[in-house]
Amino acid sequence: MPAGNVRPELARRIVWEAEAVRGAFPGRFRLALDRTGRPAWVGTVPVEGRDFPVVATYPVAYPAEPPVLETTLPLPAGCPHLLRREADRCRLCWIAAHSRGPRRRWDPQRHTAATALRAAQRWGLALLVWQTLGVWPVADAFDVPL
Repeated sequence: MPAGNVRPELARRIVWEAEAVRGAFPGRFRLALDRTGRPAWVGTVPVEGRDFPVVATYPVAYPAEPPVLETTLPLPAGCPHLLRREADRCRLCWIAAHSRGPRRRWDPQRHTAATALRAAQRWGLALLVWQTLGVWPVADAFDVPL
């Protein structure tokens, strides 16, 4: 999809969100079109002195739906909290779409792509804990009482 096919309201939102992304992660992300033509932030978040690669893609229904978070880092077999593996990417499970709790659901009036990128940073930290201790440090959305 050429850049001209991005909805005008989404283009305005991305311009507004760019300030938040650049403020949270200066010099770490660039805006690009992904392989399907969707706008996406591509870069890295710092995780304990390491760079954790992240791609945050705007879905068609954005901002009603949260960005899709993926990493290009090859993750080990059995890695928890992945929604899908593809040839060169893994989709991260970072939000509980049907949660009633405010910390686990997407709020388009308060959240931006920068929010999703900070979640990717926390996901990367959780990955390090899991690799070290063998336990994912964040409760699964299905295990949290409503």
